[in-house]
Amino acid sequence: MEKILVVLSRVHDPYVNHAIEELLLTEYGAYARILFLWINSPAVVFGRNQNPWKEIHVQRAQTEGVPLVRRLSGGGAVFHDLGNLNYSFLESQSHYNEALHYDIICNSVLEFGIELTKNNRKDLLLEGLKVSGNAFYLKGNRRLHHGTLLVNTDKATLWQLLKKSDEKIESKGIRSVTSEVTTLKASNALIRIDHVLNAIVSTFYQVHHYNVETLTIDAIQDEFQFQYETIVKRLKSWEWTFGETPSFIYHYDEINYLKVRNGIIEAVTGDKLERLIQLEKTIKFNDQFKEV
Repeated sequence: MEKILVVLSRVHDPYVNHAIEELLLTEYGAYARILFLWINSPAVVFGRNQNPWKEIHVQRAQTEGVPLVRRLSGGGAVFHDLGNLNYSFLESQSHYNEALHYDIICNSVLEFGIELTKNNRKDLLLEGLKVSGNAFYLKGNRRLHHGTLLVNTDKATLWQLLKKSDEKIESKGIRSVTSEVTTLKASNALIRIDHVLNAIVSTFYQVHHYNVETLTIDAIQDEFQFQYETIVKRLKSWEWTFGETPSFIYHYDEINYLKVRNGIIEAVTGDKLERLIQLEKTIKFNDQFKEV
């Protein structure tokens, strides 16, 4: 019989939750299908090949103590808070069923009178507005499909931290597709995030005829303590968050710019070096950087 697993996180630390998700992907191959549900405290999560300086108001996030998390999957930058429910489907290649994932999410919210549709970018929409973004990742024989579900997220803070466009940065990194968003609460004022979480779990159990195991994140941390600590350390590191950024040019004006590779300034041009550096204190200097 196929082994099916549900993991619910009661922790809101984004580094913890992303580390648990990665462990479920890499260390739990005995399970044909895993559902992981989790809620982060305020954080900005961005795609594996994105440029955080182009997608995010980095200095504002750091001033406000909002973590920036580069995830394994592609896709765009998203804002997480306690009003956003994250779902992850982790499966073996032979059991991967993307259509079923969307069915589970969409059927779960029907009981609240909410009908969602999927567009060609694989977002979920509520009355034409984006309420869920999705991203995907493949590692060996394991596949990950994870998404956000905006239940009652703070849209004002979302747009304070995410950039709609930044023409100063010339980059080959993956650009986020800006979409107008809404929340489930806009359709049903009484809905709460725990209602949605419980509905998704219930639907998942029904689909699998209640042949489902459960596991706590404490058990996962205990069993794979070294791997867990290693992943958290990587996620928090400058090298992962910023150093993995594709090369880019930061234009101050027509004649002043920085050339940056792996988050490190390689060259500068123009006469406003100090002001350029102050734009983003997170950009580091190569010991061999040169003025051109």
